[in-house]
Amino acid sequence: MTRYLKRNINKTKFYMKKLKHYIPRLFVVMASLSLMTSCEEAPGITEETPDQLFRPVNLSASAGENEVTLTWSPIKNATYFLEISRDSFEFAIDVQDFSLDEAACTIGDLWNESRYSARVKAVSAVPAIKDSEYKQITFVTK
Repeated sequence: MTRYLKRNINKTKFYMKKLKHYIPRLFVVMASLSLMTSCEEAPGITEETPDQLFRPVNLSASAGENEVTLTWSPIKNATYFLEISRDSFEFAIDVQDFSLDEAACTIGDLWNESRYSARVKAVSAVPAIKDSEYKQITFVTK
């Protein structure tokens, strides 16, 4: 054997002896740690409920000639309130509002080639949780 291989074999034997010495200690430490954990919750830890719903995310608009389809990600335990108007986020001209149960809506009878703005908020089904803030989007009909 070469000198290099002999040296590496000796180092390996040295570390194996050390490892054999520490394995029983490691086992004892791991066993004692597993006995200290519990399946019960620690006192003072509770499930947190938010005081307000998050605003809808992934709001998108797909506009046609005189209609638009609005979609967003659904929120658990919520319905939705949608407003649409023919202005730029002022919600003062030709305002229409809708109460919705699903995270999608198609609205027709819109003006062609017109800019609209829409906003949607999540309405909580739980009285103790406040409604979300509005999420807004703008689109132009074709």
